[in-house]
Parts: sequence; structure tokens; C-alpha cells
Amino acid sequence: MHSQAGAWEREVSSNVIFTQENQMIKVSVNGKIKEIEENLNVKQLIEALEYKQKGFALAINTTFVSIKSYEETIIRDGDKIDILAPVQGG
Repeated sequence: MHSQAGAWEREVSSNVIFTQENQMIKVSVNGKIKEIEENLNVKQLIEALEYKQKGFALAINTTFVSIKSYEETIIRDGDKIDILAPVQGG
């Protein structure tokens, strides 16, 4: 079945409709399983998580991702994402 937008759709037994553009994947974010849209890049993930803290580091599967790579780094199903905020002490 094709919608006007041309997206492929199928209905599952729970009557939930999934479109090709909105397939969901599961990732771990700071140890918690999250379900997000597939094909998000890091920048979009941060926006989707509504993460507002400034000055953090992000790693995917223990590999640091630089800020300049956020838009080209795609999140994949099963990725382990760690968002690390700086710790102040004295």
C-alpha cells in the first residue's frame, strides 16, 4: 500500500502502522535502552533526546565522536552510546 508521500506502509496485528521513514531501532544511552528512529545522525539523536547540557563528550561503542563528525555519524541498531558530562571538583 502506498501513501501520497510514497512511503511503504504495512499494518501489524496490533494495528500499529510503520512507514519506511519511521522504522525504530534500539540503542543503549548511558546504560538505558531507548527506541529511536533509524538513520538518525548524532546531532539528530541529541535533539531527539532533548539533551541540553553544554560541554559534553559522546562515544559510540566506546569510540569518541568529535563534534565535527556529528552530522555524518549515523546511529545503528544496538549501538552503545555514552554521553559524558564534565565533572567539577576540588
